[in-house]
Formats: sequence, C-alpha cells, structure tokens
Amino acid sequence: MKISFRTDKNLRKLFFIYQLGAPGAITSAMWAYPSLFGERLENSVKIYNKYIRSRRYENKVWYALKSDNPKIIGAKEYSDLLELLDGVKGNLLDDNDPSFKKLSSGIKKEYRKNAKKIEKHVMAVFGFKMPKSATVILSETENPSSVNGGAMSSNKKDYSVIFGMGIGEKNRSDFKIIIGVFVHEILHRAIDMNGTLKEEKPGERGREQFEEAVLDYFVPEGILSQKVGLVDKLEIEEYKKKMDRNRPDSKEITDQLLEPMREYYKSYGKETVWKFLAKRGFAKYINQK
Repeated sequence: MKISFRTDKNLRKLFFIYQLGAPGAITSAMWAYPSLFGERLENSVKIYNKYIRSRRYENKVWYALKSDNPKIIGAKEYSDLLELLDGVKGNLLDDNDPSFKKLSSGIKKEYRKNAKKIEKHVMAVFGFKMPKSATVILSETENPSSVNGGAMSSNKKDYSVIFGMGIGEKNRSDFKIIIGVFVHEILHRAIDMNGTLKEEKPGERGREQFEEAVLDYFVPEGILSQKVGLVDKLEIEEYKKKMDRNRPDSKEITDQLLEPMREYYKSYGKETVWKFLAKRGFAKYINQK
C-alpha cells in the first residue's frame, strides 16, 4: 500500500472539524446556537454542516483541498470554504515543522515492517484487501496523550482512502499504537468501499455503533493487533472496559458482542468475522455475499 502524508493547515483544520460529528463532541446548545460560543466554533459548525454533513460535498471536499482544485466543488464554494477555514484560528504547527517528517517516517517504517502480516490478517478476518493507497492528514494535538483518527473519504475507482490522525507529544514514538489507529481508520473506509455493511434506513440506528464496536475488538489494541504483534497480549474483558470508557455510546452493542468475540478469538481465521457474526444474531447489519 502506498502511503503519503499531508500536513497543510487547512486539511488539519478540516480533520478536526470533521470530528465535531462524533457523539458528545459538542453539546446540543452549541449545535443550536454556535455563534454564542465564539467565532471559531461558529465557522467550524458552518463548515461541518455545509461541506461534511451534506452529501453534496461530503467526499469531494477532501479531494478539492488535497489537490487545491476549486473545480471539484465549484469555485465559489471553494472560496467560501477557504474564507471560513481562515476564521478557524488555532496554535497549529507550521506545515513543514520537522516533527512531521520524523513522525511520518516512523509510521511508514513501522507499517512496512508489519505490512504482510496486517494484509494477511485483514483478508482472513474481514474478507477484503487493504486499499492500494492512503493519504494521511497528519496533525499534532494539544492533548499530549492523544492518538485519534478519523476516516473521512475514499475513492472506489482507485481503491484509495483519505483519513486523519492527531498524535500528542507523549505518543509520538509509540509507533505500534499509532499503526493500530492507522489500520483502524483504513478499515472504516474499506468497509464502505466494499459494501460490507447495510445502509441504515431512515429512523434506524445502530449500524455505525456496530461497525465501531467490531473494529474496536480488533484494532487498535484488540485481536488483530495481538495476532500481528502490535500488542503483546490480549485480555478481551479488560480491553472491553477500555472500549467502554472511550466509546460509551457503543457500550450496548459492545456488550452484545463480548461473548461472540471471545468465541471468534478461539476459532480465529476459520471464517470472516462477518460470516461468523451473521450466524449469531447480527445479520441485520451485514451484507452477506
């Protein structure tokens, strides 16, 4: 898989704005009246609603910024986006800060070291190949302990993905954890490109939580990570407690998956996790091929 990195400030800003959509990221009051909470939040919510939430621009906006090509979303819309992004101020590092070069080099090296094992296990567990290429929007975070990601866009034609990673100072040399998050985010977009899960119908809820919970059981520190060697050992019950702390909105489905995941861990590799789960009460989420 070809890996490239981007550290443009506007792409980094858009990556963090993308995460406003995560459950609990901002309050209902902030969504309802963002201007009360400052110009930066007001501009961020405008960007989120127009360019990320809207299906009209959802996938295209990342490719427009990545290539600096206004034609992808329209000249006026592109100009408006740049103006709004300019109003989102923050203490971001310069695009060419030396720390980014060191970090990107370390990520590439760690992935290449584990690539064959990762690709083998992804095929065995999920039933699809890793993408041909990945563009990583690489950013620092003000929280020194943070390693987070967001899988923003993909292109089925060339089987490529764009996703972001924010890595705090304390974790910048822990490349095994970073690669776990890296693979987790790529798998989100690969699931989408391969049509693995069913689309939610209006009024339905749970598909997104199911996807997140299943992936969490494998990476960044789960079953697949243990098999590849990114973590030394795995106690599923203890790991689940960590998942519950990090994603309380997915706890219900995570609870439901605990026993099946214990079972899958014991029979690992005999069939894809989707076939396994479809036979255990989760077929409503899965496109069975």
